[in-house]
Amino acid sequence: MHRVWRSDLVNRKPKHSLFYSRFRRQYTLWSYEMTTKYQELLGQRGHFLFHSTFAILSYIIFGLVTPVTYGFAFHDSDDKDYKMLAVAAAGFGCIFVLTIAKAYVKGIDRFGGYVKTILYYVTMAVSASGVAYATGDLFGKLLDDLGWFQPAQVDASRVSSWASY
Repeated sequence: MHRVWRSDLVNRKPKHSLFYSRFRRQYTLWSYEMTTKYQELLGQRGHFLFHSTFAILSYIIFGLVTPVTYGFAFHDSDDKDYKMLAVAAAGFGCIFVLTIAKAYVKGIDRFGGYVKTILYYVTMAVSASGVAYATGDLFGKLLDDLGWFQPAQVDASRVSSWASY
């Protein structure tokens, strides 16, 4: 009696099997679709290191623009309205630059295509930031009405001599 090893069963690929040919065809189509999608969006697979490095650096740089603007804008006067306006302008500037880069990478060669892409992303940003600002304002009013975060009254007798420093 011939002994059948597990490795024989795993390594055996019946090429005449209908299931095997169907699986092979689906895998080939899937890998082809993945390759063409990557090439369509980013370019050659050989430039993966460049693409990933560029994506991470742009994420860090454009992600830090608005917090840095918030931290350094109107530091002396501490006017929150001007500060929010400066942050919004910096954010829209970043969106504008990234949208132009996206339109260039997509291969848009008409000026109308650039304008259409820019208006789409700026409209999305304005609507999202408007909804977020309105939600934050309503949430702040709710917290004020509930009285959860009222500033505590500080006793003058409890203030130490270190407070003057």
